[in-house]
Amino acid sequence: MDRRSLKTIHTVCGVLFLLWGGVTLGGPSQKTKDLPPKYRTWLTEDVVYIITPKEKDVFLQLESDRDRDLFIEAFWRQRDPVAETRNNEFQEEHERRIQYANAQLGRGSRQPGWKTDRGKIYIILGKPASVSSYGGEQINLVPIEVWFYQGNYGPGIPASFYVVFFQEEGLGDYILYSPLRHGPKKLLEAYDGDPRQAVNRILRVDRELAGVSLSLIPGQSTAIIDTRPAMDSEMLLNKLAVLPQQKVDDLYAERLLKYKSFVEVDHSVYYVGNEALLKVVPEGEDRYFVHYAVEPSRISVGSAEGKYFIHLEVFGRVADLSGKTVYQYKKDVSLDLDPEQVQEMKTKRFSFQDTFPLISGRYRFDVLIKNQVSKEFTSFESEVAIPGPLAAPRLAPLILSARREKRAPSDSGFLAFRVGDAQLYPVANRTFKKATGCSSPSPSWGRRRSWPRPDSWNSRFSGRTARSCPSPKPCGIIRDRRRIAKNWT
Repeated sequence: MDRRSLKTIHTVCGVLFLLWGGVTLGGPSQKTKDLPPKYRTWLTEDVVYIITPKEKDVFLQLESDRDRDLFIEAFWRQRDPVAETRNNEFQEEHERRIQYANAQLGRGSRQPGWKTDRGKIYIILGKPASVSSYGGEQINLVPIEVWFYQGNYGPGIPASFYVVFFQEEGLGDYILYSPLRHGPKKLLEAYDGDPRQAVNRILRVDRELAGVSLSLIPGQSTAIIDTRPAMDSEMLLNKLAVLPQQKVDDLYAERLLKYKSFVEVDHSVYYVGNEALLKVVPEGEDRYFVHYAVEPSRISVGSAEGKYFIHLEVFGRVADLSGKTVYQYKKDVSLDLDPEQVQEMKTKRFSFQDTFPLISGRYRFDVLIKNQVSKEFTSFESEVAIPGPLAAPRLAPLILSARREKRAPSDSGFLAFRVGDAQLYPVANRTFKKATGCSSPSPSWGRRRSWPRPDSWNSRFSGRTARSCPSPKPCGIIRDRRRIAKNWT
């Protein structure tokens, strides 16, 4: 390897290292009771049933009200079902449920409505399809409410199910009923006899209630000697308790914590998820390039005067295992798109691809991509292992790609995922349809080839090259334009 390449690899920019390094999830955090009252209420009351453990951990690590406000904005944005509209429908519905629970489900209780079992279920699931009440006129039954839900509530949740509440021994708040932990006899007043007889007594009052006392899932076996329905009901209740946490990708919280000092305020709440791929490709006996592709879950395109464009800022950093920066870069990426490409992006994902050289060792690689059109950002992290000199040639790791094209050597340098004379179009999520061809060329480690320039990037969608431009030369930064952001997922 020549001295120029070594100098490039070991370039260190202290400013980027200071901003980027040193933040880890699960670090020192304050206790909930130490939060300012406004934020303590938000954490322990407003979102207590829907916030994930990771989100809570990140929130408690924030040190300023500014960061907490940004986090709260990002929290609701991640749950917004229609990001293009002005209103956040999820947030509005969540706040409506809390108001209803406090107004209607806390009556006669010493607790506010949101804190009761009925309030919790209502906040998590919303209004039931129907409600049946028992007790009072029904002899021998304690006060009971049976809520029936029907619809698509997510993986592992039945299409229809019951949630039951009862007043134990006829007194106090309504509590959540479990066929396994409570059993049918708890639904009867002053009864401590045979469970089989308890079901028979309930059956005399209402057949549906007798079945629900054994299983919350319609159609299951209701034999008193069969414990499986009760176990399934217990599992259902456990899934419902964490249902809101399963519906959100909380990776954004970790990224916000890590990059909050590096991205601008107007970027920090707009984290976008992605699929990513990283491969190490050999170039000769002891030369290696890191190739990577990042596919954001959505990309915003700007428009001005009938023209379409994308403007990205890309920050990459390679650090050794002690955290010391050994290589980093910043690139401005500008793409001009025609209407046909814009239409194509509505149904096919955009892929940013890049490559750089690296010497033998173990590293951590981070890349941050900021979309200047929409103020969104995404990031990717991965460990990278570069082997030392090899005693004998062997196959490199496979690179699965949806398409492969034979290309002549590039004038702009070494392109991402160019292996020999083949240009590969990898799929970051490694998912291929039955009708999609799959190519998997595997270059040999240790085979001699010419040393290319590590100064080019690719940006593709649906296997097409939108534009290529060598770096570090900028690709036309867009200024003084009226920008209209359009989001496509």
